[in-house]
Amino acid sequence: MGYFDGLVDGSFKKADGGTTLFYPNGIFGKGYVIPNVRKKEEIRSFLKRYTIAALATIVISAAAIFSSVEVFAIPWWIPAVLYLSILMALSLLADANIRYLTKGLALADQRISPAEMYRNSARSHDLGTLWVLAVLSFFMTIGSGWMALDGDAAWYLRLAGLLGVLFFGAGATAIGYMIKVKGEK
Repeated sequence: MGYFDGLVDGSFKKADGGTTLFYPNGIFGKGYVIPNVRKKEEIRSFLKRYTIAALATIVISAAAIFSSVEVFAIPWWIPAVLYLSILMALSLLADANIRYLTKGLALADQRISPAEMYRNSARSHDLGTLWVLAVLSFFMTIGSGWMALDGDAAWYLRLAGLLGVLFFGAGATAIGYMIKVKGEK
């Protein structure tokens, strides 16, 4: 299975009796009982396509929008508002599609824990991929820390660095847990 399969599989859980449960908001929301394999594949297919498109859009728009601050000397808040608008539009699009795909499905009577999500995701990831992601997350955390501590940088760049440390540090921790889980098998 591929990288995006691993990301998507964290949203599913096998319940007692073999029933598949789907948690569109992870630990923060209710789950749904998936009635058959066809429905599960329909949801997985959407989530995988959405994740690929969202990641590409986020990376490309972040690079284009925020580099324009330096190149064209426009105020920092204009690309920030534009970028947040893109993120919000992607989130609303995904939410609408998930609501459509889960319409009429029974609610699950159990929750999913973070450990279950990461274990499910780890099963679908290749160990080599997890190690590459761990190393990249480590270096992104270091780079973000450097950015956060740069006294000559603008305040919003230092803030972006601090947010990067939190984001990539959390990612490195989650990936480290998945490597541990993968190693136990």
